[in-house]
Amino acid sequence: MNGSSVLRKHSLKNVLSIFESRLFSSAPEATFETKPFKLHKLEKVPVQPSPLSSEDAMKYYNKCKLFDE
Repeated sequence: MNGSSVLRKHSLKNVLSIFESRLFSSAPEATFETKPFKLHKLEKVPVQPSPLSSEDAMKYYNKCKLFDE
């Protein structure tokens, strides 16, 4: 395998990953299954599967980003 074919292979992967992330980012809501766990300071068990809207995800991301700075 020469250098140009390696470059083409990685470029194609990068392009595909960009398109995939754009497809996933346009979803208005996602659901997640969590593993069972013991409740600690929680009064009730979270709903399964747990829904997450894109708006709530962005709020959570921005809060986490503030702590990183």
